[in-house]
Amino acid sequence: MKRLNRVALAIAFAAVANRSSYGAGCQAIIHQLTYNDVGGGWFGTLPLGITVVPSQASVKDLALAYKAALDHGVAPRGAAARSIVAGGPELDSPDQVEVRECRMENGRVTLRLIHTSHRLSGGSLRRNVPYRPLVEVRLTTESGRFQLEVQWQAVDSLAGGKPLAAPVTVRPVSITL
Repeated sequence: MKRLNRVALAIAFAAVANRSSYGAGCQAIIHQLTYNDVGGGWFGTLPLGITVVPSQASVKDLALAYKAALDHGVAPRGAAARSIVAGGPELDSPDQVEVRECRMENGRVTLRLIHTSHRLSGGSLRRNVPYRPLVEVRLTTESGRFQLEVQWQAVDSLAGGKPLAAPVTVRPVSITL
């Protein structure tokens, strides 16, 4: 069975059974960026980060916009549709990602993500298609000043899993749109 390159998760506006919490207007989409999506090259060097980019139709275009925004540190102005994008660690085929918290309040956007890690669990793989998660939150506001923050936590399972390592928190970024 072929693994989908793009996995979309619609996030509800209120707390759900898995203890996730979401602020008003915060919806996240988890994309899986594979080596083949970008033709190799810079796939392995794509950094952890968070930024704002013009909304894109494909995961490849989203990754290119994310990389360009991190390289140049410029937020898009005047773009009709914009998205906050958080790039995650390199994961393996069996690994899964879940949004634990997505909150947009008072100019602050907080993303807390958990993911399984086959490598940290000591597993071995005969065949593997590594991927990088790109989490996209589409902005519904026209302009303003935002502080963006993202945290990635490796766990042994998504359902109440125990941490496998210390969480990785990307330094908060302030952006004016």
